[in-house]
Amino acid sequence: MTLELLILGYVVLSALGLVLAALMFVFQHEQHRYLRSRLHSKLDDNWQPHVMLIVPCKGLDLGLESNLETLFQQRFANYELCFVVESRDDPAVEVIRRIGSRFESPRCRILVAGIASDCGQKVHNLIAATRELPVDVEVLAFADSDARPHRDWLVRLVQRLRNEKIGASTGYRWLLPQTIKAPNWIACGINSQVAGLMGSHHFNLVWGGAWAVRATTFRRLNLPSAWRGSLSDDLVVSRLIHGAGLKVAFEPHCMSTSPVEFRWTTLAEFVRRQFVVVRVYAPRWWLTAICASTFAVLWWAASVFVAILFLTTGGPWWLPAVGGATQFFLTGYRAALRARTMERFILASQATARQLAIREVLAWPVITGCQWFGLIASACGKTICWRGISYRLVNPSQTDILCRSESATMCQRRAAA
Repeated sequence: MTLELLILGYVVLSALGLVLAALMFVFQHEQHRYLRSRLHSKLDDNWQPHVMLIVPCKGLDLGLESNLETLFQQRFANYELCFVVESRDDPAVEVIRRIGSRFESPRCRILVAGIASDCGQKVHNLIAATRELPVDVEVLAFADSDARPHRDWLVRLVQRLRNEKIGASTGYRWLLPQTIKAPNWIACGINSQVAGLMGSHHFNLVWGGAWAVRATTFRRLNLPSAWRGSLSDDLVVSRLIHGAGLKVAFEPHCMSTSPVEFRWTTLAEFVRRQFVVVRVYAPRWWLTAICASTFAVLWWAASVFVAILFLTTGGPWWLPAVGGATQFFLTGYRAALRARTMERFILASQATARQLAIREVLAWPVITGCQWFGLIASACGKTICWRGISYRLVNPSQTDILCRSESATMCQRRAAA
C-alpha cells in the first residue's frame, strides 16, 4: 500500500511537472520566434529626438573605462551624456573626465548629487539628474556603469518609442565572466533564466541598466516623486508604466554585456540581493519565481530519491528514471534554445558564449538549485548591502540607510549587530 501511494504521488507530481514544462516550452518557443523577428528588424534611425543619456556611477566597476567609452561611441546624432556621482571624490570621476577628453561629442557633463539620506544612492542620483530637465530633451535614456552596450544600442532603444502605446523600452544584461569558474557560470545561468522571461508579452519589467522613456511620459508619471524613499528605480517605473495602461517593450538588440568576476560569497550576496528587491517591489513576480523554482527542485529531487529507493527495494525504478530524464531533456532544451537565440544579440566571443551555453544546458539542476537557495534566503529579512551601503527595505516607499562602508561585508556585520 505504501509503495502504491508513493508511485501514485510521484505520477501526480510528474504529471503536474509535465504540464508546467509544456507551458514553459511553448513560452520559450514564442520568445524564440519574437527574438528571430527582432534579429531581422531594420535599423530605423530616421527619428532622432534629442536624448539625454543618464548614467549613475559609484566606484570603479570591473572594466569601467571600456564600459563608459561605448557610451561616447553611440551611432546617434542627437544625444548628450549626464554622469551622476554622489561626490567629486568618487574615483569614477577621473575615469569619466579622461574618456571625455578624447571625444568632441556628444556633450558630456558630470553632476554631483550628494549623499542619499532616505533612499537608494542610485535613486537619489537619478532624482537629482532629472529634477530640472532642459525643455529640448524629448527622450530620457538610462544606462548602468557596469554594462557595455554596442554602438547601435541607443538608436535601437529610442526607436521603439515611436509607438506611443509603448511607455518605456528596455534591454537586459548578459553577464560576461572573466574566467569560467563555477560561481561565474552559475551567476550567468541564473541571469539567463531571468532574461528568458523577457519577450513580446505585456508583463515585461524595466531593467534599470538599459531603458528609455519619452520626456512627456516621464513627466506625466511624475517619476521623481514616485522614486522618493525607494531603493529600486526600475521596478517602480515598471509598476507605473503598467498602471498607466502602457507597454514595456523589450528590445533584444539592447542586451548589454556586463563583465563579472564572482566568488562564492559575492555570488550568494548578489543573488539574494536581487531577489530581496523583487520580493519588496514586485511580490507577485517573486512568489511566482519561488513556486516555480521550488516545484522544479522538488520534481528533480523526487526523481532521484524515488529511483534510488526503487532500485534498493525492487520497485519500478524506470518510472522516476523516465520522469527525471524527461525533465532534464525539456529544461536543457529550453536552455539551449534560449542561449542560441540570445547569443546573436550580444558582444561576446563565440567560444565564451558556447562554453556558458554548454554549462547551462548540462548543469541546469545546479543552477536552478542555487537560484532556489537564493529565493529561499531572500524570504528572510529585508537588509541588503549594495555598493558598500547597507539598506533596510522597510516597504516600497521607505528605505533606511544603516551604514556606509567600502566593505559590503563590514556593512552586513554592522547591520546584524
